[in-house]
Amino acid sequence: MLPYMLAATLLSSILISLSFWLPTILPDPEKLSPYECGF
Repeated sequence: MLPYMLAATLLSSILISLSFWLPTILPDPEKLSPYECGF
């Protein structure tokens, strides 16, 4: 039971940290550019 909990915690923390670090490393030019909504 403990190895499964450890693996799930480790995997989820890796994915959460990756989702925070990836946009700062590789910014998307479409999101950074100013745009007009269209409505």
